[in-house]
Amino acid sequence: MNAPPFSDLPVIFDGAMTPIDAQGEYVPHHRDEGGTVHLFAVAERELCYVRARETAADALLYEARPIMPLSDAAPSPWPLPALQLYLEEGDLDAAQALARATAHAHGLPFPDPLPDLESPTPTLELDF
Repeated sequence: MNAPPFSDLPVIFDGAMTPIDAQGEYVPHHRDEGGTVHLFAVAERELCYVRARETAADALLYEARPIMPLSDAAPSPWPLPALQLYLEEGDLDAAQALARATAHAHGLPFPDPLPDLESPTPTLELDF
């Protein structure tokens, strides 16, 4: 599966649901017990928390939640290495806690707990 296109999300997914960025590079992520892939990526001018999974009908359900606005001069968002490390180590709770704290520090919503990823209509909530 090489969907969705970069215009919808900052990554594509290969056949094993491994996220790949626009440069063709592997994106650190975590796959939970239900098969949902969790990752953090820069989309436009925001750092986003992304969740995605395939349905039994091979549809892709996903959502991207902005957690931090970025300036044009920012080379890399400061929490990204820690967020990716938590995911790679399988500590989804710590990754979500840091994402939530970062979002709230920037006045962005990040519910606790996150709603189930069940909507067939993908959402990408970017603020410009």
